[in-house]
Amino acid sequence: MDAANQLQQPKLATIAYRSKATAPFCEGQLHELLITSQANKRESGLTGLLIYDEGKFFQWIEGDPDCLTDVWNAIQHDQRHTDIELLGACRT
Repeated sequence: MDAANQLQQPKLATIAYRSKATAPFCEGQLHELLITSQANKRESGLTGLLIYDEGKFFQWIEGDPDCLTDVWNAIQHDQRHTDIELLGACRT
């Protein structure tokens, strides 16, 4: 790939992590979390997947590296979950 093509391609970063909820989430709380998460990602130009099952979260997010760094910092300070484990991170 030549330098001109490299400059035109958008940069992309991806993270995947898992964590444990600090307290069980009811259906209403999960719905609120989903709506907020979707709005925040849309506003930041990020996409991803959020799974919750029996008190555990898995999330995969991708997008602009700078935006993703900001979101990752916020995720790490979110009091709704603990035992946050970064499973993978990649920049292209």
